[in-house]
Amino acid sequence: MANLKKLQLLPISGEFCSSLEVFQPSAETIARHALAKAKPGGIIIFHDGYNNKKADRTQTVKAVKIVVEELSQKGYKFVTVDQLLNIPAYR
Repeated sequence: MANLKKLQLLPISGEFCSSLEVFQPSAETIARHALAKAKPGGIIIFHDGYNNKKADRTQTVKAVKIVVEELSQKGYKFVTVDQLLNIPAYR
């Protein structure tokens, strides 16, 4: 935290889409868990790899598509973190 403060950065976090995601269950399972956590103003975190070893995230990518489609149908809009928090983006 001291380094963040020194660099004038804010820590940002959110909800992990599913604790099972690292094991790559079906896209539908990952999406179901993520959709259960979705709420206005929320941030859902999806993994993009495992330990920098380029793990297969095929099911995660499919799940993101499902989540975006379903939330869009419910009227959700997707914005960047700086827009969500109404703060300047990092340079």
